[in-house]
Amino acid sequence: MQVKSASSLKKLRNLGSKNQKLKEEYTQAVEVSLNILRERFKHLRWKGENVCVHDPASQEEMYALVEMLKVLDENIHCDANLSTLQSTAIDAFLESHSRSRQYSFQIKKCMADNCGYCVLNPPRLPDDVFRGLHFVPDPTQDENGQYKDFQDLYGTETNDMNRPSMTGKHGESSERDKKFKAVLVGTKVRGFVLCTECGKRRVIYASRKLNRTEERAVERVQEELLYICGNPLFPGGQYQDVILCRQNISCSSPIETQYYSGKTQIFDAVRFHCGDPDVTNCDEVRRLQEDFAIVRPICGQCLQSGKQIPTRNAKKRKN
Repeated sequence: MQVKSASSLKKLRNLGSKNQKLKEEYTQAVEVSLNILRERFKHLRWKGENVCVHDPASQEEMYALVEMLKVLDENIHCDANLSTLQSTAIDAFLESHSRSRQYSFQIKKCMADNCGYCVLNPPRLPDDVFRGLHFVPDPTQDENGQYKDFQDLYGTETNDMNRPSMTGKHGESSERDKKFKAVLVGTKVRGFVLCTECGKRRVIYASRKLNRTEERAVERVQEELLYICGNPLFPGGQYQDVILCRQNISCSSPIETQYYSGKTQIFDAVRFHCGDPDVTNCDEVRRLQEDFAIVRPICGQCLQSGKQIPTRNAKKRKN
């Protein structure tokens, strides 16, 4: 009965953390299915090579990693999943030694004399070879919208603003939005889902209120990190044309107007362009609020990058 009440992976993990016997028995029960999946994936090929399947890190390996991190900060305290890890020393190490992107994470040693880790574990390459080693560059477009060659970018500073998921969606996604335009309105808002890549909130629409089974299906999509801006919430199955997200959007698109003006759901305000939930009113926003009934939230960084503050419904001034 315990497992029956766990309607999502998150609830199941919480039960397992409280009941070790349940965790062990459930792990044993799914092992057959996991072995089938491993064998299936081993038969896949990518660019002529077989796909490699790795087992997740064991609890002992995670504890060993925590001990290794104490080289950088001997005062850290966290659990084996690193979920409670907080350390300014480790943050500084990652800032100077790594590059994190949506599609990749790279880490590289340094040659600084004051780096505790790299002094104990210096680069094994010859100095001249190591100095010529750089982070793999991000996909970068030229003025014509074409991606530049790797050779032209290697060794230069790049960002991931030109990654494919940041570009606009067209074609089939636009036609699908037109097909369901009667549902993609403020009176049909049923919730929101977070994009796995950009973290922005994207509105969920349905012609009627979701029942508990449908709500659990949406929760599973969110917990399993399956949704990305511009993709259908359910690519197939019984909910494909029932529970919808707008598809003619990308990670660069601002928050939908329906998020702020939904009639069936009222959400916390988030910044219009970047989606950050930490909303603060700047002087420019306060000035516009005197002239307009609706002024969308924005942050200083978006203002500095040249983005405009969306406004609607100009107030009538008395003569």
